[in-house]
Amino acid sequence: MRKLLLGAVVVGLLAALAGVLSPWLGTRITSARIPDPDSAELRAESARVAQLASQQQHPTGSQCAAKVLRVEAAITWAWVTYRGWQSSNDGWVEAGWSAPVRVDGLRVEVPADGSDYPRSVKKLMPWDLARLALRNPEGARPAEPTLPPRPR
Repeated sequence: MRKLLLGAVVVGLLAALAGVLSPWLGTRITSARIPDPDSAELRAESARVAQLASQQQHPTGSQCAAKVLRVEAAITWAWVTYRGWQSSNDGWVEAGWSAPVRVDGLRVEVPADGSDYPRSVKKLMPWDLARLALRNPEGARPAEPTLPPRPR
C-alpha cells in the first residue's frame, strides 16, 4: 500500500512538472491568442506597424500589410508582409518578404535569414508567438497587400 501511494505521488508530481515545463520542452501544442483584428485600436496599430516597416525596410515603391499579434506596454509583435519592386539588370522585378516583427516604439526588428531564422524568431517573440510563427505561419500572416504599380 505504501509503494502504491508513493508511486501515485511520484506520478502526480511528474504530471504537474510536465504541465509546467511543457511550453519550454515543446510537448504541448498550444496556440497563441491573436487579438480581434477588427477593433479600432488594432486596425490603427496595424496601419502604424505597416507604415514603419515599409519606411524602414523598403522606403520606396512598396506596399506593406501588418497583422498585430500582441501589444504589451510599448512593444507590438506583428507579422508584416511587403510587396514592391526591385531594380535589377533586367529592369524592375517584383520583390517581397513576409516575417514576424517586434516593434519597440519606432524601431522595427526583423528576424535573421536562413539557418539563423528559427533562433532569431525565438529571441524576437514571446514563446507562444514564436511557436506560431515557426509552426503555423499562415495563421499569423496578414492578407497580402496589393502590388503597387511598376516604377518607370
